[in-house]
Amino acid sequence: MKEFSVSQLVGLDNQLGLKLIAGAQNAGNLITGVNIMDNPDTFDWLTAGEFVLTTGYLFQNDVGMQCQIIRELAEINCAGIGIKVKRYLEQVPECMLQEANRVGLPVVEIPFQNTLSHVLNVINREIGEQDNLIFKKYVHIHNTITQCTLQGGSLRQLTQLSSSLIGNPLLVVDEKWHLMAWWEREDNPKPMDSFVRLQKGEIPFSQEFIETIPENMEQYTHIIKRTYPRSSIVCRVMPVTANDILYGFIIVWETVRKMTSLDYMALEMAATSVALEQLKEKQIQEIKHSLRQDFFDDLLEGKIESVSAVKSLAEIHYMDAAKTYICMVVKLNVESSESGAVQAMRELLQIKKSAMALIETAAHRQNRSIVAIQRGNLIIAFLLAEKEESEQISEDTRALLESLYSQLEERYPSVEIGVGNPCPDFLNMRKSYLNALEAMELSEKMGGQTKLTFYADMIVYHLLGLVQPREQLEEFFNHVLGRLQKYDQENKADLMSTLEEYFLNGGNITLAAQKKYLHRNTFMYRIEKIKDILKVDFKHPESVLELQIALKIRKILDQ
Repeated sequence: MKEFSVSQLVGLDNQLGLKLIAGAQNAGNLITGVNIMDNPDTFDWLTAGEFVLTTGYLFQNDVGMQCQIIRELAEINCAGIGIKVKRYLEQVPECMLQEANRVGLPVVEIPFQNTLSHVLNVINREIGEQDNLIFKKYVHIHNTITQCTLQGGSLRQLTQLSSSLIGNPLLVVDEKWHLMAWWEREDNPKPMDSFVRLQKGEIPFSQEFIETIPENMEQYTHIIKRTYPRSSIVCRVMPVTANDILYGFIIVWETVRKMTSLDYMALEMAATSVALEQLKEKQIQEIKHSLRQDFFDDLLEGKIESVSAVKSLAEIHYMDAAKTYICMVVKLNVESSESGAVQAMRELLQIKKSAMALIETAAHRQNRSIVAIQRGNLIIAFLLAEKEESEQISEDTRALLESLYSQLEERYPSVEIGVGNPCPDFLNMRKSYLNALEAMELSEKMGGQTKLTFYADMIVYHLLGLVQPREQLEEFFNHVLGRLQKYDQENKADLMSTLEEYFLNGGNITLAAQKKYLHRNTFMYRIEKIKDILKVDFKHPESVLELQIALKIRKILDQ
């Protein structure tokens, strides 16, 4: 573009009658474009070097806005502002002139007889011819960024290159504002880490700052300017988009030098390269996800038969085929969204991702290795067993899973977890998976009161459920506990649950009494009453076994 300054605009011998009435110290500002201001949102579409034309209608009766406009245009590095008089403003307000002289923004008075469109055409004609020097600079920037992209430069390398081209520190965040990369400069007078948290994967900016960014940024093609809260730091925010999809933002920390029109061009090209990098990463992740899904589908369906093949595949997915794993299945019962099927599906996927992150974090805090996947409407997790857990789940693991269930229950309205038996044979992982599913199914058949169910605790119910006909179970129950049930019904007592609590606590009177909120002596009296009604001695193992089986049959018969 041909170099064309504000002073040259005013000095044109074309009877425009333009007058430079303020900001003369920067009359040499180069005009690289022209724009008309007709609404407050114009600020978000302006770029450095533009000369702004206005009739003053927008701010004619607002003194505060008059000064604000001058400051905003100066901060955007606009070349100047031309204000038409005798239309809505008799003359350019004094406060605007004073502010323009203070910040160094050229203000040009446009006579009433000249239309804004005529002035706009004159400016466009003067700057329409491309300048060879600026074009060469543009080509250099384009080639530099393109070469970095084609050579497979990382996001961090691209960030470093962009920072060197525009002469300011900058940050790159994803569409959720999580930090992906940044580059600081030694000559930065206001280091970024004094204001924002520079931790990859974290959100560096305050919510107050984020809320100032329009929600529809994927529709923006220009950089917008924001001031970081409680500071004078100007931030230039460039959306990273492709195919109308928002992938993130590039935020320039404009503290070293004011950006020029070429800097904006460099930033736009950098945003395109970041978008391509994000698209490439997305495709890689989709391929990885597909391979991961195929592996776990084959594993859970028992289709993998080769030990050598499963060993290498397991290592790719952070598992050790030589070790024992415990499979657990998590079901989140989430209410359907009213915002449409597609949106509801997205929300469910996000919920499951969040739940998976919680599961992995809870395990890692206990120094336990775990791998979680999504399969249909379920989350399936493979917890690396401890050395002594080749056949039976330890109390430590039970405590971990109970804690995990509590954390999930706090966050989600309805959670069910089924836990399979330890699986020392990696190729037979399907068995532990089916155990977990059956544990959940048996729990539902038992009334669903227990939402964290271990298959090992449900084996008896599984075996009893196989007994046919049902009358045989009723006959056994009546033989063993019929008299106790009749006593409870006739006396409105609750001795049956007392007996159940006694066995649940391993015959520990003190602990069982605490669970029932009873005095120890009261609980002991009830146990003696049960013994008297049933004419049974708890010292005989066979009698105790019959009682425990009858209690489990009762749960089956109640369904």
